[in-house]
Order: sequence, then structure tokens, then C-alpha cells
Amino acid sequence: MAVLYFTIAVSGAVFEGFGMAMFLPVLQFIENGQDVAALSQKEKIFNWLVKVFDFVHLPVTLLTLLASVFLLMMLRILTMYLRQVYSVWLTQEIQHSTRNNLFKKYMEAEYAFFDKVSTGSVINLITTETVRVGSSFGSLFAIFSNLVVVLFYVILLFLVSREMTLFAVCILGGASALVYFLVRHTKKISHQTTKANEKLSFLLVERLSSFRIIKLSATAAAEIDRIKTVSARVKDHIFEMNKLNARIDLFLEPIVVLCGISLLYASVNIFSMSLAQTGVFLLILLRLLPIFKELLRSRQTYMACSGSLGAICEGFERADKVVEGLGGTLSLDQLRNGIRFENVSFRYPDHEEMVLSGLNVFFPQGKITA
Repeated sequence: MAVLYFTIAVSGAVFEGFGMAMFLPVLQFIENGQDVAALSQKEKIFNWLVKVFDFVHLPVTLLTLLASVFLLMMLRILTMYLRQVYSVWLTQEIQHSTRNNLFKKYMEAEYAFFDKVSTGSVINLITTETVRVGSSFGSLFAIFSNLVVVLFYVILLFLVSREMTLFAVCILGGASALVYFLVRHTKKISHQTTKANEKLSFLLVERLSSFRIIKLSATAAAEIDRIKTVSARVKDHIFEMNKLNARIDLFLEPIVVLCGISLLYASVNIFSMSLAQTGVFLLILLRLLPIFKELLRSRQTYMACSGSLGAICEGFERADKVVEGLGGTLSLDQLRNGIRFENVSFRYPDHEEMVLSGLNVFFPQGKITA
């Protein structure tokens, strides 16, 4: 499943990269008075383009060049749609599999395991944390697809101007380092949010299960305050994570605007680039900005859900260690009178408390025993 997603992501990056790259020969074609012969001798990229058009028996005109750009953009939009739909399906499939497998593991665990695990924590794992785990995988897929697109754009920029590309990469790399420093506490807050969610689920399940006792003991007001306090803690942690996420736009936007202005100045006064090269370079850079922001935001989402991923993995590990055995080797072929247990005592290995102590019971054949 993941291989298909990566194939779609790479295809989308290829179509997007070539679609944006086609603007350079289009602008050069217009700038040089639509002279194909002169451009073929002067520009290597345009010479390759002429060979491709000759191979498919198409004339090199402004109309065919623009039609090629439109076709590549339509293919990019189609692959983006497929990627988005498949990403949502894959995320939901991961959540579905995680819920089912986690519940199956808990059902296969021995009885003593549930003496140490609260119902609220199990519900929190299967519901809230599983949803966040799905989001973490969705962000991981987005990181990969955006990295592929960024890589293709960097290659295109490098073909336009090596010096300008290195200059832009240094600025964007510095911006990434700054954003990473500003959101470095995300993982810590994520684990705190997971613990707060677990405590809230535990309190809710236990209190709702003891509703009559709470009413009879007149402690409803105290329990309401307790739930309110824990819920406020969850709210504060989630607010902190979203505030860190908002810092990406706050600090990245001014840096990228400054980068664009600096590149425009450098392209004219330092690197002596043509108008077509400068226009395509800035066009690709402007297209790269939202992708770069989405890449950083996806990484932030992945880090924000890391606490849930750790909790789910820990839940699987704990359940795997206490899987109940299948029982003995003897089989009961026929029951005549009934089954009698006399003075039965039992405790699980590595547990001091007795599960059964001095049990005497008889189950008659063919009768219901309550």
C-alpha cells in the first residue's frame, strides 16, 4: 500500500517539476522573438525540447509550448487528487488496523493483566491515541511526498542558476533551522498530552461506572472539579502544540519574503541573469514556499503525535508479554454426570495475589448453572 502511495507522490513531483520547468523555454521563446533556430543554438534546454517535439511530430510554436505546460499541469492536478484520496484511505486503514489489532491483543491477554490496566487507559489507546497515530502516519506520507517535490524543484533551480540555487538553499536551510529551534519542545508536549488524555479517560470511565456511589455519597461537586482540572490540562497542552505550529508561519513568511527580495537583487546586480531566467526562478521559488511550509508543518504534526505512537507501541508490547496460553493437552470427549472442582487454588506466575482460593463447585451435565 505504501509503495503505491510513494509511486503516486513521485509521479506528481515529476509532472509538477516539468510543468514549472516548461515556463523557462516559453519565456525564452517569447523573449527571443519566437526564433527556434537561434534558441536551439544558444540554449541547451531548448535544444532538448526541440528534439522531443520532433520525436512526437509537433511543431515548436507558442501554442504547442503553452499546451504542453497545460497538459503537464493537468497531470499534476490529477496525481495530487489521487495522492490526497489515497493518503486519506491509507490513514484510515492504519487507524482501523491499529484498533482491531490492539483490541485483539488485549482480549488474548491473561486475567491478571487487567488487574493492573485501567479500562479508561485502554479506551484512550483504542480511540484518541489511535486517531493521533493515524495522523502521524498521514504527516509522514506528506513529508515524503513534499520532500520529493522540493528535490525536483531544487534540481530545476540548479539548472537555471547554480549560484542562485546555492544562495536560496542557504537561506531556506537557515529558516528551517530557526523554525526547528522554535518548535523543539513539541515532542515533550506531545507526551504530556498523551498522559493527560489517558488520565482524563481513566477518570471519566471510573466515575461513570461509579455513578450511583457518587450520588449516594454526595461527592458529585468534587468529581466535577476533578474532571474540570484534568480537562483543562488537556486543553492547555493541545493549545501549546497548536501555538508552536503557528510559529512556522510567523517566522518563515518574513524570511521567505526577504529571500525573494534578496534573490531579485542578486539576479540582476550580481549574477546578471536574463529576465526569463529571473522570472522562472522567482516563479518556482513562490511555488516552493507553500510546499516548504507544508513540509515543516507535516514534520511538526508528526512530532506532535509522537507521544501517541509511543503509547500505542507500549500497549502492544505489554499485551504481547502476557498472552494467555491455550490450555492443557488433554481433551474431554464426553460428559456423563458433570464437572466437579474441589479445593481449587490458582495464581498467575510472577503474581502474589491468588485468583482462586479453595474453590469447590459442581457443574451438572445438561443443566444451566448461574
